[in-house]
Parts: sequence; structure tokens; C-alpha cells
Amino acid sequence: MPKKTRPMYGFQSRPMLYNEPETHFDEATVYRLADLFEIEDRDDFAKFLNGTATVYKNHKVTHDDRPRAKHIRAALTEIETLAKQLGGKLAKLDELTEWRLWEPESQVHHLAYYSDEAESPYGQWFHRNELEGGGRSAFYVGRLEILTAMDVLVNYSKAAKAKLPRETGGAPTSEALRMWVSSSARYWTETLGRPYTLDIHNGEGTTPAYWFCWECLSAFTNAHTKRQVATAMRKVGEDNRRRAKLPTVTVHLQKPTPKKG
Repeated sequence: MPKKTRPMYGFQSRPMLYNEPETHFDEATVYRLADLFEIEDRDDFAKFLNGTATVYKNHKVTHDDRPRAKHIRAALTEIETLAKQLGGKLAKLDELTEWRLWEPESQVHHLAYYSDEAESPYGQWFHRNELEGGGRSAFYVGRLEILTAMDVLVNYSKAAKAKLPRETGGAPTSEALRMWVSSSARYWTETLGRPYTLDIHNGEGTTPAYWFCWECLSAFTNAHTKRQVATAMRKVGEDNRRRAKLPTVTVHLQKPTPKKG
């Protein structure tokens, strides 16, 4: 039996904002990696590692860990089911239970029209308008609104599910890993001036560029396999080559010819 998809209640996608650079790599780890790959400027290397790790962490929260369509669908289905169940139970109450449940309505009505209380003891907020010639109108969430809300939630849930994209199948790609690989490739080629090459054997990379990316990443997180890193590096390399083939457009701006007066 396939595992049931559960909603991701409580998920927050907004990354933390930091006033000061974060430190993810201690000095010993920076020095070990610098020695391993013969990197002389260790301060700059530390900035690269910590900055790349921060970008990785933010993309993991905002992309990799966010609810997918299947999680959203599961949550909406639960809401739809619960709203149907609650609406059905409210509609089928026996008359004594119904009277007990809605008995506070008279108190709430009195407070809304004949007091200046902003809120009822049961949680409703009062919205009032003073009428010309005396008297007032008042709005609050009462019995009718509560019962109607059950139907509204059911309809909202159905409409939201109808707009969800189809599941493509397979494991989702890691945007955090792609960002790590892209940053590593730039540092390797632009800062260190070394060639970005990738040879794969049995699903794992064998080149210095690969081992640089893998060793730095695995010192920060064990969330990815060597095969996943090799695949991400291959895709980043393909994207870089594709962009390199795009034509460069040069725009020449000419000064307007002054009008003869």
C-alpha cells in the first residue's frame, strides 16, 4: 500500500534575514579544505564557503522543503472533509442540543446593539454603524454566518484543488544543491582559475572539480549523495555551455541630432 501523503501544517517558507554573515564552517574545516585543494587565500575561501552555505540554506527552506502540490491537495482535502462533517453535524443536531449550542446568540446580539464592547465573550468582533436619528446597525459572526462558512470552505477547497498542477512524478530537483554547485563552479573557475570538467564513473564524479564540490558540500551537510552531486554538476555544466552559445547583442546609442533653431 502506497504511503499516504500528509499535509505540511505549520510550514513557513520565508527565510531568516541576517544582519551579520553567518558562520557555517569553523576555522579547522576551512584550513583542512584549503590544504586539500591547495587554496592560499583562506579568508576569501572562508567567505565563499559560508556565503554559499547561507544561500544553500535559504533555497532549501524556500524551495526544496516547501509543500508540493500533493501536500497542498492533502491539506485541502482534509479541510473539505472536516467542513462537510461539521456542517452536517450542525444541521442534524437534536433540538435540545441545538438550543444549548446557540443559546449565547441572544447575549451576543444584546452586546452588539446595546453596549460598547468591542468583542463578545465568545470571540466575535463587533462592527457597528450609528444611524441618523438614533439607533445603530451591527455586524458580527453569528449562527447564519457560521453555518454558511462550512459550505464556503468546502467550495473554496474544491476550487483550490482544481487549480493545482499535476504531479510530474519522480523526486523533485534540489534548488539548494543547484545553487551550491553553481557557486562552486564559479569559484573553481573564476577565483581559482581551474577547469570545470566532469567525468562520471558508476554514478560518481572523478575530476578535481567534482571532488572540490563534494568535499565542501559534505563538510556542511550530508543531505545529498555523490550521484546527486554528479548529476547536478552535469546539469549546471550543460546550462553554462548553453548560455555561452547565446548571441551577444550590442546596442549602440547615438546622441540625438540637435535641432536647428
